[in-house]
Amino acid sequence: MSSTTPAFRPEFGKKPIASADGVEHLLNIPVITLIGYVALFAVAFGNLVDVEADNEAVGFGGQALVKVMFLALGGLYGGIGVLTDPKVRRLLFSFPLIWMMGLLFFFFLAVTTSVTFFSSMASTISIACVLLMTTTALVQLGVRQVLYVVYYATAAYVFGSWLAYLFVPSIGVFLEPITDGEFVPRMGGLAHPNVLGQMSGVTVILSLILHRDERTFSWLRAFVFVAAVAALVGSLSRTSLLATICSVVMVYRGVLFQRRFAFPAMVFGFLGLAALMAASMFMDIESKLAAKVGLLSKSGDASELTSATGRTEIWGKTLELVWKRPALGYGAATSKLLLQEYSMHTHNLVLNVALSTGVFGGLMALWMSLERFFKLFVVRHPIADALVVFVLVNGLFENVIFSILCGLPTMIWIVALALPTIDQVKDQEPDSPPVGNILRLARR
Repeated sequence: MSSTTPAFRPEFGKKPIASADGVEHLLNIPVITLIGYVALFAVAFGNLVDVEADNEAVGFGGQALVKVMFLALGGLYGGIGVLTDPKVRRLLFSFPLIWMMGLLFFFFLAVTTSVTFFSSMASTISIACVLLMTTTALVQLGVRQVLYVVYYATAAYVFGSWLAYLFVPSIGVFLEPITDGEFVPRMGGLAHPNVLGQMSGVTVILSLILHRDERTFSWLRAFVFVAAVAALVGSLSRTSLLATICSVVMVYRGVLFQRRFAFPAMVFGFLGLAALMAASMFMDIESKLAAKVGLLSKSGDASELTSATGRTEIWGKTLELVWKRPALGYGAATSKLLLQEYSMHTHNLVLNVALSTGVFGGLMALWMSLERFFKLFVVRHPIADALVVFVLVNGLFENVIFSILCGLPTMIWIVALALPTIDQVKDQEPDSPPVGNILRLARR
C-alpha cells in the first residue's frame, strides 16, 4: 500500500471479497441485504425525479406513489436494522447523528398543528425512512458499499438527464423566466435544473473520492465524470457549481494545503493584489468588474447576484412567516402553499427547517450546521468533510435536505454526520442479519 492511501482506505473498511462462485455467490446474498441495496439506489435515484410535462414546477405529480414505495422499502429495511442490530441503534443515537433524531422530533411535533396535516406527515415520515435506511446501510452494508450505490444512482440520474435533454426537450429543457419577459434555457433533465446541479455535483465528488480510494484509472468513471461536469455546467446552477468546487478542494486539501504550497500561494496573492492596485490607477475598475460579474448572472445584470437572484426577498418573507408561528411552525412541505408568490421554496436550509418546525427547530438546524462546519478545522475526514461542505454551501441558497420527499441530499448529509464516528460503534466487517437468502427462498 502506498504512503498516500491511508487517508482514504481506513475510512472505507475492507473491500468486498471477490466471488469465485459467480451466480451462486450472488444468489446467496441475504434477502434483507438485497432490499437494502435496492432501497438505497431507488431513493437516491428516484426521489428527486420529476418528469411531469409541466417542468416549471417541482412537485409530487403522478410520481408520488412510486416515490412513497421507494421510501417504504427503505423504511422497512431501516426499521428491521434498528430492531435487530444493536450497532445500528448505537450509531443512530451517537453524536453528531443525534442531531437528526432531535430534528425529527421537532418535525413530528409540528405535524400536530400543520396547516396541511397529511402532506406534512408524509414528508416527516420520509425523513424518518431515509434516516433509518441510511444508518442501517452504513452499519450492515459498509461505508464503501453505500458510497458505490449512491455513485451508481447519481451516475444513472446524470445519463438519464442527458437522454431527456437531447431527445425529450419538453422534459429535459427548463425555460427559466428572467427580466422583461425573457427566458433562459437550462438543462433540467429529469427534474429542476437545481436538482440536476446537486445530483451532478455529488457524482463529480464521488468520482474523485472513489478514484483516490482505488488508485486505478477507469475509462468508465472518467466518462461519468465528464458527463457529470457537463451536466453541472449545463444546469446553470451556480450554487451547486460553487459547492462542488469547494467540496473538491476538501477532497484534496491534504495535497493543496501542504506547507510547500503556502509560500507560492502567498506570493501569487501578493502579486495579484499589487497588480489590481496598480491597474486601479489607470482604469475604472468598478465598472469593468461589474460588467464581468454580470456575465455570471442569467439576465446579464450584476444586481441579480447581489440579491442572491431574488432570494433575499424570499428570506425576508420566510422570516415574517416564522415570527407569526414561532413555536411549532407550519409543518413540513408547507412552503409551496405559503410561498406561492415567492418561488414556493425558502431557498435556505435553516429557514426551511424554521418554517416547518418553528424557531427551536430552526435553531437546532443552525447549531447542527455550525457545529459540523467548525469541526472541519478540528478533525479532518476527507470524505465526510467534502460531503458536509457540499450540503452546507448548497444550503445557503437551497433547501437541500428535508425536502418534500427526502432523497439523495438528506442521505449524503447523514453519511457525512456518521462517518467520523462509525468505527466506534461497529466492527470493520459488516454484519449480515440472520434473514434468509434468495437460494433458501427458491428451495422452499
